[in-house]
Formats: sequence, C-alpha cells, structure tokens
Amino acid sequence: PAEDGYFCGLNQLEDFTCSNNNLTALPDLFTAKSVYSMISMDFSSNDIAQLQNGEAWRGVNTQTLNLADNKFSELPKRIIGSGSKIETLMLSSNGMRKIEKGALIGAGSEYLTTIDLSFNRLSELPYEDFSISNIPFLYGIDLSSNAFEEVPYSLLTIDRLTVISIRQQRDDEGNRTLSVWPEGIGKHKSLAALYIGSNNLGKINDTISPYILLFEIKDNPNISIDLSNVCPYIEMGYYELIYDSTQDIRGCDALNLD
Repeated sequence: PAEDGYFCGLNQLEDFTCSNNNLTALPDLFTAKSVYSMISMDFSSNDIAQLQNGEAWRGVNTQTLNLADNKFSELPKRIIGSGSKIETLMLSSNGMRKIEKGALIGAGSEYLTTIDLSFNRLSELPYEDFSISNIPFLYGIDLSSNAFEEVPYSLLTIDRLTVISIRQQRDDEGNRTLSVWPEGIGKHKSLAALYIGSNNLGKINDTISPYILLFEIKDNPNISIDLSNVCPYIEMGYYELIYDSTQDIRGCDALNLD
C-alpha cells in the first residue's frame, strides 16, 4: 500500500471483507494517514491474534473495523495508537481478559462512537481509556457476556453516551458476577437505554431515571426495585421496561404484576 491511501492501485475503496479465513495476523494493508475513509473493513471469524509488522502496523481509516470472533487475548495498543480513525470497533468473541491502560488512547480515539466488547472475559476497563477525556463522542458500548462485577463508572463521565449493554456477567465457573447497581446513574441525562438483565442485582435503593427510556432487568431473580418515579411514563407508553413478572417490582400498578 502507498502512503496516499491506494490499495492494489485503487483509491476510495469503500468496503473490504476478508472474513471466515485462517488469518493469524491483522494485515498491514492500509494506513491511518490515508485521506480516504472506508465504510467498513471486515476481518471477523479468523484466527487473528496479533498485528502484522507489530508496532510498525500503519493503521486504518474506516467507519467500521470488525475484528469479532478472532483470538486477541488483549487489545493491541497499536490499533488506536497508530492514529487509526475508527467510528465502530467490533471486538466481540475474542476471549480477551484484559485491556491495558493506554490501549484505547491515540490521535484518533475521539472518532470512536460505538464499541462492541461482548462475549469476552473482561472484568474491568482502564478508567482513562473509557472516559470523556479520551472518547468524548461515544454513543454506545456493549459489554454483555463478560465478567464485570459492576458497571465501569468511567463510562458515566461520557455525557453523550446513550446505550449501555452489560447483560449476563459470569465468571469462568458460570457464576453471576455483577451484583452492584450503578448508584447515581439517573443523573446521566443522555443515557436512554440500559440493558442490565441476567445478572445478580439485589435491592436497589437508587431513584430510577426517567431519562432511561428502555430499561432491561430480566433474569435478575433477587432484584427488588421501586419504579414509582417512572410509573407515569410507563402508563403513558413513553418508557419501556423489560422484566419478569416474578421479580419484586414495586410502585407501578400499570405493570399488572402478579
């Protein structure tokens, strides 16, 4: 590839797909310095565990980089550190157990709006990487099917964050790990959807936010929650609650709980 953004003699390439192969390294085919932004780059369902050329990997300029279903044990710092401009970063089903501090910090980190880290083995996120100072325009993040014990509080500093999914947190033995409710989450006025079902939440004393218009708490068998604060919105059809009728949900007769 040339520094001006050409690949195989072509400029303004929109989509590049190399999924479902046996690649073991993410090819060094493009450059973050390219003046052209691709729509998508798909390397999903390979055996990729590293970057071709390591710290010399030149980065990418794409709206979506799909690295789902590969074998990264941790997030390579060079992906963002190279200056890559990526809006949607998909890293689900890699088996990642950690993200090192600084792995998400780079000249192009502010471009990130969507991050999918579902179906890994993560239990924490580095604060500075996942905070408003580094990814100020993050819209949504999926942390479902990991091993978190609580919602990473750094995410709540991002005032444009609209969707958090942190469903089904389990340890290696299959035990539920997330039992801590994110106190004060109702003060986040941009958060419109919170998926926190299939965990081990117990009694919640926090005031439930009327700003979270889609609130999913299914399969939290020990939960006890008062929804009187948002019941008027539920009655008007402005608030969607996804729950189990067997859960201890109080303060809203409109739900017709048994």
